[in-house]
Formats: sequence, C-alpha cells, structure tokens
Amino acid sequence: MKEIKLTQGKVALVDDSDFEVLNMHKWCALKGKRTFYACRRVGLKEEGSRKIILMHVAIMGEPLSCLMSDHKDGNGLNNQRNNLRFVTNRQNSQNQHVITSSRYPGVCWLKDRGAWHARIRINGRVTHLGTYFSEESAFEAYRKAVKSLGEEMVERCQNC
Repeated sequence: MKEIKLTQGKVALVDDSDFEVLNMHKWCALKGKRTFYACRRVGLKEEGSRKIILMHVAIMGEPLSCLMSDHKDGNGLNNQRNNLRFVTNRQNSQNQHVITSSRYPGVCWLKDRGAWHARIRINGRVTHLGTYFSEESAFEAYRKAVKSLGEEMVERCQNC
C-alpha cells in the first residue's frame, strides 16, 4: 500500500501496483456528502470544458450503466482494490452509515409509543415484526427472522 498526496492535506491509499500510473497525475481532495474522494480535472479540447475523473473510477474502470463503484469501508480515500467493488444503487445505499436510534439493525425507537419496533426488509418490502418494551427483545425478533429467511435474503433495515 502506498499514499498519494492530495490537496487539503489529504492522502489517498492505493495498491503498490497502481501507484506509478496514478502518481503521474496531480490529484485533488474533493469533499463529498459523507467523505472525501480523490479526483483530477482533465481539460477536453473539443468542448472547452473540464471533466472530473475520480481515482476509484480510474482504478476500476467505468461500470456498466446499472452499476456504480463503491468503497466497502465508506472511506472515499481508500482506493485499494480490495476495498473497491461494483454494486447496484440499492447495495450502495445499504453500505452507508445510517444514524439510528438503536445499536441493532432492524430495530428503532418509536417515540410516540415509547417502545422499540422491529422490522425487516426483504426484496424491497418491509415486514413489521412487532413492538417491544426492550431494545434487546426487538433485536431478538429481528435475529430470528434473519435466521429463518437466511441472511442473503435480508436487506439491512436502514431507517426505521
């Protein structure tokens, strides 16, 4: 693993095998919604405008139109190949850090009821598992549902 210096005092992590090709260019730190990304600007002579090339796209290549590239750990500056993958929009949104009222997946606090709510999402459809007095009881219901369905069938409940 090697580091490539960016603007704003940031560095991008890349594999040794990608370092020489990437380090030939000047890379900038670009602030995204949740993280920084490494990018460079390229002038297009025929159009007179500039195009932004993201480092992770330069490494992975352009994905198919139905896919996007994703950083597994959520760090847009970690551009090591083992941290990059192609995913659908839905898979990418599941990888985002979500602020939630519970420390457990599939569980959230219902303020108006003063109770914990368990739910599970399967193939885009939400199934309500019940309302519980304790966070642990709600998680137990979620855990049992995951076990009975198989983890690959369950999408992590994002925002109760």
